[in-house]
Amino acid sequence: MNYVDLNETSIIPEALFKEATTQNETKRKFHRGNNRNKTVKHIHKLCVREFNKNKRMKITHIAIWVNDLDGMRNFYMHYFDASSGDAYYNHTKDFRSYFLTFDGECQLELMQMPGIPQTKNDPKKQFTGLIHFAIETGSKQRVDELTGKLRSDGFRIVREPSTTGDGFYESAVLDPEGNRVEIMSL
Repeated sequence: MNYVDLNETSIIPEALFKEATTQNETKRKFHRGNNRNKTVKHIHKLCVREFNKNKRMKITHIAIWVNDLDGMRNFYMHYFDASSGDAYYNHTKDFRSYFLTFDGECQLELMQMPGIPQTKNDPKKQFTGLIHFAIETGSKQRVDELTGKLRSDGFRIVREPSTTGDGFYESAVLDPEGNRVEIMSL
């Protein structure tokens, strides 16, 4: 792959540079050297925009309103090996949150703020809307072990470990506030 050196800190793929600089005005300014730093920043912005157009979309995080922010944070850290970012606090809204990271790209945001109404959905039943999220453990044995540990610690198992029709091995548990979490192995 060939690269274009815009300056000491901006080296980009040549194909991306060509695609991003199809506008004649940008090319002319770059090659003449007028306002080179401003032009380099503009070209860099165009290249980033072009690069991002070709990226696949993905879920970056799922957010849950909770009553016991620290308790829920500890649950996911203890049972699902999540690591936690620093607490965020917005004094104006009295809003608090943590972002939890698992061994992957998707994060879980736990949020707390006065005045958020309790859900009327029964977590033991199905309903429209977000019904669960799944955490992959790496093996069937880990699904069984974690399900057993959660059961012995008093958490409600809503589906015993089994192989589903689509070939996943999974169980489901309710977290301390009734959110359904699938524990699975691919």
